[in-house]
Amino acid sequence: MTKATMLLGFMLSTVGWAGERTLTICLPLSPKAEDVQTVWLAKVYATRIYRLIGVELRWKSTCSQAEIEAAGTRLAPNLTTVGIEWARTAPAALPPGARASARPFQPTGTRITVYQDRVAFPVGDRNRAAAVLGHVLAHEIGHVLLGHDGHSQEGLMKPHWSGREQNGMWCKLISFTAVEGEIIRRRLDRRRVGLAAIPEPSRATLPDFSK
Repeated sequence: MTKATMLLGFMLSTVGWAGERTLTICLPLSPKAEDVQTVWLAKVYATRIYRLIGVELRWKSTCSQAEIEAAGTRLAPNLTTVGIEWARTAPAALPPGARASARPFQPTGTRITVYQDRVAFPVGDRNRAAAVLGHVLAHEIGHVLLGHDGHSQEGLMKPHWSGREQNGMWCKLISFTAVEGEIIRRRLDRRRVGLAAIPEPSRATLPDFSK
């Protein structure tokens, strides 16, 4: 089986799935026209990652201000719509390996920034570039959904991925840990049934981000 055939099957398997937990992601078109296809494929990868934990991402290139700025507070953030923006260059203070940043404590609005100078799309290696960007998007959205800026020791929310992990992302997704998936589902479910109906996971079930 060729790499192209495997990738086509990977993409087609995303069609027709609908989950109960949905999140709208507002991501404008890439500022560079030549990168549009790569970004589109990156969204496919990110969508697949979230389907592994029972969450459906709905992508929109244009959102109204009312959607992006939907009501949210620190205790009850807007987990219906998350806005993402492009920035031409990364701040000097940003760690060298960071391709994007999230503002998980901001209750609503545009809470993720992707830095164009940190996201490279090598000519002839679109699949790998799209896979890595898809994981970056999923990681930053994860910060917003988890409600913190900490990292875990394994999986999607690690602070850094090895070169080997990045090279294999196009065919083997890196996902959330079981605990992270459960926290995300609980936080999304609280949108429907009310804040008091579902308690936060106990401290004992939360990952230790201090190590």
